[in-house]
Amino acid sequence: MVFKPGSQLDLRYSMGFRNVDRYCVAPVAMSNSTNGELQTMANYDFWAVGLNCCHGEARDFHCGDFSNPHAHAGLRLMKDNLRPFFRLAVQQAEAAYNI
Repeated sequence: MVFKPGSQLDLRYSMGFRNVDRYCVAPVAMSNSTNGELQTMANYDFWAVGLNCCHGEARDFHCGDFSNPHAHAGLRLMKDNLRPFFRLAVQQAEAAYNI
């Protein structure tokens, strides 16, 4: 999946959920075209995920190429056994940040 130019991870809303492993998530957001700041979105449809690459505290996502400004694509998670745990991490972020 390739994202539009200006898309990037919004690390302000990253989160981790622990169940033996740490399930880490961060939403994909759009930056403002005039000043480059990230927009707060009404909802976040796409989330980057990673396993054991955060400590679980807020704003601590260090998965894959998270800091690469040229990374604008991702793969869909295909491991069905992991999906519920990443979904719990997303739900935890949504509740914690009221997004």
